[in-house]
Amino acid sequence: MIERRKKKENKKKEKLFKHFLFFVLPTILIVGLFYLIVVSQYFQIKNINFSGSQEIAVSDLEIFANSFLAGSGRLGKNLIFFNEEAFVGKLRQSFSGVKTAEIKRIWPGEIQVTITERKPEAIFCAVNLAGQPEEKKPVSSGDTAKNNNGARDGQQTTTDTVKPITSVKEQPLKDFWDKAIVRGCYFIDNEGITLKDAALILGGRYPGIMAEAGDLLLGKQVMTEELVSAAKEIQQGLTGLGLNPRKYFLFSRNKEMRVLINDQWTIIFDLGTDLNRQLSVLGRSLKEEIKERAVSLDYIDLRVEGRAYYRLR
Repeated sequence: MIERRKKKENKKKEKLFKHFLFFVLPTILIVGLFYLIVVSQYFQIKNINFSGSQEIAVSDLEIFANSFLAGSGRLGKNLIFFNEEAFVGKLRQSFSGVKTAEIKRIWPGEIQVTITERKPEAIFCAVNLAGQPEEKKPVSSGDTAKNNNGARDGQQTTTDTVKPITSVKEQPLKDFWDKAIVRGCYFIDNEGITLKDAALILGGRYPGIMAEAGDLLLGKQVMTEELVSAAKEIQQGLTGLGLNPRKYFLFSRNKEMRVLINDQWTIIFDLGTDLNRQLSVLGRSLKEEIKERAVSLDYIDLRVEGRAYYRLR
């Protein structure tokens, strides 16, 4: 009888132990883990450190990080549940100069953000061109032209070539630049993203590209990467020829770019064809055909493949 009672008690104890082992203990562990992760300060983010910024002030980045954490709720401040995608998205939205941001978690409560900044490659200016006629392609009658073999087509004259702003007989192309009213300028990177306010610096390190555009906003793309690259290629090619490019005007619809040289005369490029070839034709025309008359130029038009049409003032 006593032995049977002991066996019954042992079974009861064994049952209680199994209940504790399989139910109570896991519950305690889960509650404890939940407390450690969510309630305690152990995994709470204590620092967000930034590196890689040169133009953007670290103090401004830290203010942004504190504001982001303050609006993230308790879980959002936890290193385990930290929303990297939302953080990087708002960071790039707040700082147009941020190109990429790499997030690294440092346990138990720190985040390292490595920033790659966008670098200025050009200056973009929105302008008004009130009253300017529609652009047109040149025709080959009239002005002196030189093909890629150095042969002349026609006799030098100042009439009849159809130009982008007029069918012009009287109006010098230089007048076009005087009528371009600048409304605002921004530095842009190689992708054409606006970075910060800029002044139109003539003949400076960055090509100053003007174009008709709406209101300029930070962090918005105003030019394609291909167009920015073309402007840089033209700048490099012209300086290599010993010329002083001062202003650039982009007609993106027609893939045309005009460049003001020495504040006196204009070169017209076709961005839809080989720029190296156009620069080569330009250099040969200046050296072999135009020579000392360059000081009297109104424009050189390179939009007809392999040729350089020009007009003297």
